[in-house]
Amino acid sequence: MRLSIQGRLTAWYTGALLAALAVCGVAVYAAVVNLEMASVDDDLRRAASTAAFSMKAESKEGLDLQAAASDTESELSISGIAVALYDAHGKLLAARWEGLEPLPHEPEETVDVPETIRVGDGEWRRLIAHHTYKGWDYFVLSAVPLEPVRRHAGRIRSILLAIIPITVAAAAAGGWLSARSTLRPISRLANEADQATHDQPAVRLSVPPGHDELTSLATAFNSLLQRLQNANESQRQFMADASHELRTPVSVIRSAADVTLSQPQRSAAEYQDSIGIIAEQAKRLTRLVEDLFLLSRADVKGRPISATRFYLDDVVAECVRAAEVLGGPKQIRFEVTTEKDVEIEADEDLVRRMLLNVLENAVRYNPPNTHVRVKLQQYPDRAEISIEDDGAGVPPQDRERIFQRFVRLDQKSSTGAGLGLPIARWIAEAHGGSLVLDATSGTGSTFIVRLPL
Repeated sequence: MRLSIQGRLTAWYTGALLAALAVCGVAVYAAVVNLEMASVDDDLRRAASTAAFSMKAESKEGLDLQAAASDTESELSISGIAVALYDAHGKLLAARWEGLEPLPHEPEETVDVPETIRVGDGEWRRLIAHHTYKGWDYFVLSAVPLEPVRRHAGRIRSILLAIIPITVAAAAAGGWLSARSTLRPISRLANEADQATHDQPAVRLSVPPGHDELTSLATAFNSLLQRLQNANESQRQFMADASHELRTPVSVIRSAADVTLSQPQRSAAEYQDSIGIIAEQAKRLTRLVEDLFLLSRADVKGRPISATRFYLDDVVAECVRAAEVLGGPKQIRFEVTTEKDVEIEADEDLVRRMLLNVLENAVRYNPPNTHVRVKLQQYPDRAEISIEDDGAGVPPQDRERIFQRFVRLDQKSSTGAGLGLPIARWIAEAHGGSLVLDATSGTGSTFIVRLPL
C-alpha cells in the first residue's frame, strides 16, 4: 500500500539516519581497531629495540652470540610481551615467552613487518626484527596476544549495536511526530478548502504566519479561489446582462405582434409598419446574439485567427464608407488620412469588424454636424489607426470601464448593447496588438488601434 506523506517522510528520515549511523559506526569501529593495532605494533617495535640495545651492550663484555642472548633474556623485563632471539639459521638462542607457546623461526619469514598469527585458540601480533652482533646475524621476535584488543573492539561493537537501534527508534518516533506537526497545517488547509463550494464562494484559507512554503501555498490557493469567484461572478453578471439585453428586442417583437393581432382586421399600412418593427428588432436581436456568441468563443479561445495578407488601408477605406452611411442621418463627416499599401498579416474579417465597431461607437456618441477623423500610419513593427470624434468625451473613472461588457455611458440610448468596444479590444489583443482610449476631453475622444505588421 502507498504510504502517506507523513509515513514516507518518516521512512526517508529514518532510513537516512540509519545509513548515516551505520557508516559512522563502522568508521568508529575500524578507527578504534586500527588505533589499538597501531599501539600494539609500537609496543612490539619498542620491545625489539630494547632487546637489540641490550645485545649491543653485551658486546662490550666479549661474549659470544649465545651468551649475549642469554644475558639479554635474563635482564629483559617487558610485561605482557614475549621476546625471543634466534640466530641466522633459525636456532632459538634465548626467549621469554610470557605464556606463548614456543615458536620456531624460519629464516625466510617476513622481517620488520608486524603480522597477525594464530597460536592455538588465540591470535597474536608478531614482529621479527633483523640485527647484527659482532658480524653475526640474529633476529628478535616480539609478540603480544590480541585477546585484549579483540575484547575492547567487541565492547565497542556491542555498544554501537545497542546505541544505533535505540537512536534510530527515537529518531523515527521524533520524525513521525515532527512530520505530523509539519503536515497538520496542510490537513487544516485541506479541510478549509472543502468548505469552498458553489454556495459559499467567499471561503478563504487561513494563511499560516511566517514566510515558509505553507504560507506561499495558502496565499496562492486564496488567489486561485478569488479568481474563480471573480470568474463565477463575471459569468453570472454576463448572463444577467445578456438576459436583460435580449429581453428588450424580444418584448418589442412580442408587443408589436400582440398589438397587430389584437384586431381581426388591419390595413396594409398597419401590417407593414408592424412587420417593419419586428424586422428591425429581429436584426438587432441577431446582431446581439452574434456578439454574444463571438465573446463566448473568445472566452474559451474557440475562435481561431485565420491570418491572411491584405492591405489595411483598403479595409480602413471600406469601413469608413460603411460608417458614412450610418452617420448620414446626423450629417457626420469623415476626414481620412491613410498611408498607401500598408500590408499586414491578420484575420481580415475580424479586423474589419473591429474598425466598424469603433467607428460605429464614434457615430453613436457624436453630435449632429460634427466630424470623425481617421488616420492610418505605418511604423517599422506595427500599423496604428487613430479614430478621433467630437463627442462629449469619457469621464476619467470610465476610461477602462467602457471596454467592459454591457457598459453603456448613455443609458438613454436604445441602440447598442455595450459589446462593440469589448469585442474590438479582444480582436486587437488576439492579434498581439491593443486598443486604448488615448485621449479624451469635453470636446472629443481619440481611440488608437495598434496591430503588428
